[in-house]
Amino acid sequence: MIALPQAYAAFVNLGDNCEFGFAQRAHGIEEGSLLRWAVTPAEALLKALRNKFEGLYAFDNLSPSSPDMVRDSATGLCFHTQMFSGMTNYGLEFKGSDAERQHIYKSEIDKISYMKQKLINQLESASKIFIMKSNSGINEMIIKYIVETLIEFNERNILVVVSSCGRDCLGVEAVSRNFYQATISRFAPYEKADSIDLEAWNYIVGEMVNRSDVRAERFIDTL
Repeated sequence: MIALPQAYAAFVNLGDNCEFGFAQRAHGIEEGSLLRWAVTPAEALLKALRNKFEGLYAFDNLSPSSPDMVRDSATGLCFHTQMFSGMTNYGLEFKGSDAERQHIYKSEIDKISYMKQKLINQLESASKIFIMKSNSGINEMIIKYIVETLIEFNERNILVVVSSCGRDCLGVEAVSRNFYQATISRFAPYEKADSIDLEAWNYIVGEMVNRSDVRAERFIDTL
């Protein structure tokens, strides 16, 4: 059996929010990744993957999506930021001057660029298990296209899509050698993403890395 901290370290979150990131944090996994704390709608993820995140986080493409998050119009992805915004008569607007935001942006784009390349390297080397969810479910065709896109990066890539069934229904099923469907009784509400069912996430992660068809040794440095 593979210990849970090692198991969680084998995964990279692709969305659609930070719930899985909190499950990793519960086991001491703090390794940064591009989408761990982002808001990542499945359709936006597919577009970004197909374009290899080209043009991600360009200054002129960023607009407030919440007081501490920005939306990148080129990809539809949302990221936490220090370029804070507040509500005005015209909706959410950035606080501070353009020069102040440019100063903050310079440090953020360096981090985003590093994390983007790190994710692309992981996709090209198939060195992680990729996992995603959506509280409202993900269209089957979108999942199909995402799996196909991951295979274009590397034919050994594995995607786990987690869905909620609203009852006691924990399980992991292989749909193909590149795609696994997992079920969970509930997701955390979006407004409280850290209110996770950790026991359920532990089951899914443990089940995946201990499956004989996954061959987890290629994802985990020390077994």
